[in-house]
Amino acid sequence: MKKGISFSVIPMIALIGVLGLTVWAGYQLSVGSSRRGTSIGVSGEDEAIQDLELVKNLLLEGLETSSAQAALDIADNGGTDGGTTYWYCNGLVKPTPDEVESSLSQLSLDYLNAYVDELDNPDGPLFEIESDVPEYQCVRVFEPNNGNPSNSNCNNINSDSCEEFATSSAAGTDALIEINEPIYVNDDAELEAYIRDMRFHWIYYRLYNELNIEEIADSITFLGPDCYCYVRDPEDNIVRKDLYIQQQQDRIDHCYNSTGSMIDPRPSGCSDDIIAEVGFNIAYADGQPCTIGALPGTVRPKIQNKINELCDNCNDIFRDDPYVHCSCDITCFSELHLDCIQGECSMRSLPDICSEGPTIHLQAPTPSPIISYGSGPGSVKFRVTVEDSKFSIPSGDWGFKELVWNIYGAAQLEVYECPIIGDQQTVSGGPGAPRP
Repeated sequence: MKKGISFSVIPMIALIGVLGLTVWAGYQLSVGSSRRGTSIGVSGEDEAIQDLELVKNLLLEGLETSSAQAALDIADNGGTDGGTTYWYCNGLVKPTPDEVESSLSQLSLDYLNAYVDELDNPDGPLFEIESDVPEYQCVRVFEPNNGNPSNSNCNNINSDSCEEFATSSAAGTDALIEINEPIYVNDDAELEAYIRDMRFHWIYYRLYNELNIEEIADSITFLGPDCYCYVRDPEDNIVRKDLYIQQQQDRIDHCYNSTGSMIDPRPSGCSDDIIAEVGFNIAYADGQPCTIGALPGTVRPKIQNKINELCDNCNDIFRDDPYVHCSCDITCFSELHLDCIQGECSMRSLPDICSEGPTIHLQAPTPSPIISYGSGPGSVKFRVTVEDSKFSIPSGDWGFKELVWNIYGAAQLEVYECPIIGDQQTVSGGPGAPRP
């Protein structure tokens, strides 16, 4: 197995192995179980050509499955093969079409070569065939949008023109698939396949062009806690002023009807001097120096409201498609610490991209911003999950999966301090009223 390949290759290889054995079983039924030129009516040349066709068909199955699995994995990551891929990281960093396509190319190549290694295994499905398959150098993806985010193929409300993509693989100049027994035959190693019933690009381009993640996420960074004025009441307890005054007014409402008369029969706690007592309490609290304090637990609900707004935006993008549903969640939140964002926004790098021919050329990595730790005390990570139930796609995880795109965001919360009012000043601006 090629070094550095993800562990997700392992179940995928097992799946392709099952496919290979299925193809091999059908082939055995068609030509008979006796090999090496002893089958009645099958010449050595015919047998070698049939072997070559079998190997080529298995490789085509491998290319299709590799590219489909790569698309599922990259969508799940958020757009690249480098793990969690952020679309927002204290600023807009959504993966570009080049990054997505190069990742799809690179991961498909990794999976395909892992499959080729499995075919070469003495215990693999081709154990009876003397074949040589070269290592592939490139899997090129021909996506229907041609790299143009505004192209109408994948930027339509309807996905009909963007439900498949083509791939081709090359193993280098003059690379061949070779059969050595019973006679030598060969064929060009290049492969071409279509990945059908796959709305990978359509979902990506709709989100890339229309998801309002930057404006909504920018506003999250400036959300602060609710600030309130805290004062001392006549019993010297620290109380939140607005709640204390409301409680005092509720005492009057408890005792008097709308006409200003005492309720009959008189409710408990309603003395004749209740109005004077309440008036004194309110005046006393109103005259106390105001200490402004933040109310804990008031930031996350505000962030959740913004995330819900982003989710509504996502569902509105796909409102005309009955198969797509967006859901959103906060995956990490810390009101006072940077735990949610440390070192996780700079994981993306641009892998090699195939050129038009069988060679590979390098493109410079696209830099990703690293969050600075200088200003805000808090942090948050969030995710938009876009599920597409229109097609079931063969997966390396033993079965079929629906396409799921994840859109990840991370933000550092700005420092937010409640306004400070001087110790000698009251909310009303006058001196504090001493209790008589």
